[in-house]
Amino acid sequence: MIKNKYTILLVEDDELLAIVNKESLESCDYTVLTAKTANESISLIRTNNSIDLILMDIDLGGDIDGIDLARSILTEKDFPIIFLSSLIEQEILQKAELVSSFGYIPKKSEIQVLCTSIKMALNLFEAKNKMKQSELHYRLLFEQSHDAMIITDSNGKFTDANDAASQLFRYSRDELLTLSISDIIHPEDLANKELQLEKIKSNVRLTSIRRVLRKDKSIALTEITVVYRPDQFFQATIRDITEQNLKDQVIEAKNKNIEKAHNDLLQRQFAKDGSYYWVATTIAPLKNKDGKVEEYFAIRTDITIRKNAEEELVSHQIELEAQYQELYDTQDELVKTKMRYFDLYDLAPVGYFTLDENGIILEVNSTLATLLEWDDTHSFREEPIERFICPQDQDNFDFFEQELVRTKKARSCEIRMKRKDNSEFWVRLDSLPFSLENGMQVTRTAVTNIHKRKEVEKELHHYMKALEQINNTKNKFFNIIAHDLRNPFGGIIGISDLLETKLKEMELENSNLLFKYTELIQTSSKSAYSLLENLLLWARAQTGELSVRLNNISLNHLILFMIPLVSSIAFKKNISIETELLDADTVYADEFFLNTILRNLLTNAIKFTYPNGKVIISTEKREGYLEVSVTDTGTGIDEKRLENLFRIDSKVSKNGTDNERGSGLGLILCKEFVEKQGGKIWVTSELGKGSRFTFSILICPPNSF
Repeated sequence: MIKNKYTILLVEDDELLAIVNKESLESCDYTVLTAKTANESISLIRTNNSIDLILMDIDLGGDIDGIDLARSILTEKDFPIIFLSSLIEQEILQKAELVSSFGYIPKKSEIQVLCTSIKMALNLFEAKNKMKQSELHYRLLFEQSHDAMIITDSNGKFTDANDAASQLFRYSRDELLTLSISDIIHPEDLANKELQLEKIKSNVRLTSIRRVLRKDKSIALTEITVVYRPDQFFQATIRDITEQNLKDQVIEAKNKNIEKAHNDLLQRQFAKDGSYYWVATTIAPLKNKDGKVEEYFAIRTDITIRKNAEEELVSHQIELEAQYQELYDTQDELVKTKMRYFDLYDLAPVGYFTLDENGIILEVNSTLATLLEWDDTHSFREEPIERFICPQDQDNFDFFEQELVRTKKARSCEIRMKRKDNSEFWVRLDSLPFSLENGMQVTRTAVTNIHKRKEVEKELHHYMKALEQINNTKNKFFNIIAHDLRNPFGGIIGISDLLETKLKEMELENSNLLFKYTELIQTSSKSAYSLLENLLLWARAQTGELSVRLNNISLNHLILFMIPLVSSIAFKKNISIETELLDADTVYADEFFLNTILRNLLTNAIKFTYPNGKVIISTEKREGYLEVSVTDTGTGIDEKRLENLFRIDSKVSKNGTDNERGSGLGLILCKEFVEKQGGKIWVTSELGKGSRFTFSILICPPNSF
């Protein structure tokens, strides 16, 4: 049923994008409900029966992402779900497709694209429901059919059967589903008539007559029609024709009697001189007026010429078959001769050896002896070929020989052989089996040295894996950056458009709404600026533009200088910043790098600390290093995020306690800058209680210890 107006549930944790998308959807005449979290979404679905489609953001910033939330929703009720995200990683796309196949739309798509995608998803969902009804209708026809119907997979195993099939084979349905086609077809029919499944796959409807075995061992003659379904299963319709076949046999017996009577009228007659001739006799009864036969009328025809021609034709056919067999034998012998004897065998550029049917070497050429570093070819004779095959490839070579014997066709393989000094090298074997004049089965094999090619392939594979890893890291990194840049800038653009529209419509008394929008713009801009600053620093470090300059500097001075710079952020959440610093504070470090590390660790701690909490900066001397710790009373980090916290190819960031957004790039930058100065960085955390980030820095140059 087509509705006049559809209701859409928009699940988006970014308030800016939620406002923009809601306005856009309402302009397309949709009713829009919004939710920021998983709990809000579930609550709306359970209490509102008018929802027709869900527009789901994948990155919700919490412990559950949009894909897992969609999977949870679909366990309660079937909805068309369209994913809305800036993420374009193949792994994410595949994961989303497994949950819902109704659409995946990049954020900041044109309004026409968004509305058209929603319309298509709604139509697809309606078509899907109609298909379910069609499947129910098909199932009814399947169950009520008078003919036995069976569904099998590509291996012939039964996957479904109707009641008529149970009656025909006298098995219960559950028993039938444990069988396959080979269990019910008479063994002789199965051996003499292939099932021709490949032919059926080519849209051929195949009908055959076969005997089938029932559970009680009785036999029924059936007509089986098999078709290949779009879902890649086979459907067989089986009709019992046992009684019809008995009737056909009676008719056939009568026809044979008639044919025999006709043949009896063809007789060979002897002439007076002892020769014979053939005659055909036609007899017709002569009846009286009462319909009784009084006498017979016979006509005899000389058919000697016709019979002689038939006998001559048979004789000629036998002669032709004998000539064909002689020609075939001659050609086969010629092929064997060419294979046994060929020019320049011993001087061929590749090695050759010949094996008997037991794998014993009969002959080799000089090229193979040189490859294996033997002085002569006589040392190989009557030796088993296994002596020259590397043990790790012996199973592969045994299988190769078995396939040669089975197929009797030319085959190739690549294995390692052993030289006289037991060193190994790669070769390609090209083998052809044939028979000698005495009937002995032998195999001739060409041996090509491919060791250099294998070494190049191995080195190339190593380079390809390294390149692939570098490329994957780069792609994942830019996906993270693309996602985290698009959201803030997308929000700025969208809210700016909305501000322009609202300002034209609103009166001055609505200044609170304007202030809220302005505050959202400011928050998004600062988030984007911070990310961009870290990104530029990281890029400069990767290209070598930033070089480390180590000097003796006062760590306490840098810390006390940095605290006022981040205090405005802490003030908004009423977070206190405390210090526990040693008096001895001289370190051997790069001032710019150290400032960047302290700024990122402090802003990170403030972001994840609850309002009215505190952040502590402390120092401790340990084995030539000064360890600096930034401890917060915030949310803490779970074990899964801890494992990937400093990796560029993993996105582990989440929203702060005041819904602040981040990319995780700052911590990656901290790790790189700490290591460039000869130190290390690590973290300990307890979920719900807070985290402690610690890095070590040299007190003096290494050669001064």
